[in-house]
Amino acid sequence: MKNCAFCKAIIAETGSYIVYSDKEVAVLLDIYPRTKGHLILIPTEHCEMAYDMPEKVANRFYGVLHASCLALREYGAKGINVGANIGKVAGQEMPHFSYHIIPRYEKDDAIEIEPAFKDTPWKQKSITLSSEEMAQICNDVKKVLGKYV
Repeated sequence: MKNCAFCKAIIAETGSYIVYSDKEVAVLLDIYPRTKGHLILIPTEHCEMAYDMPEKVANRFYGVLHASCLALREYGAKGINVGANIGKVAGQEMPHFSYHIIPRYEKDDAIEIEPAFKDTPWKQKSITLSSEEMAQICNDVKKVLGKYV
């Protein structure tokens, strides 16, 4: 979709940190991270809802979700929040289906899961990282995720 921020990120029209990408799915660093290593998993082809994904893409999507969780655990996460808002009435803001994969660390001060995915403007609750830190995190997670995908 021409105006979709996630579609633009995949084709690198915008400054994005692509951790992994293939013909079916992509893993990006969230540009408004809740914690270091906060990932967004999306299908590469534009689809607004989970049920719009073809079965083959959905199978790959959930396989890469599993691999991303393994990679974040190896990266140092002590726990992981995974969540999606599917549909406008459920709080979906981007018209592209996605999962947030948020690594949790001891005393990370990230908000709890319910407010993280319900009526909370992402920019207001994100941590501040420099572009150098984002690039380093992207490279670090990319190396670890490469072992699993």
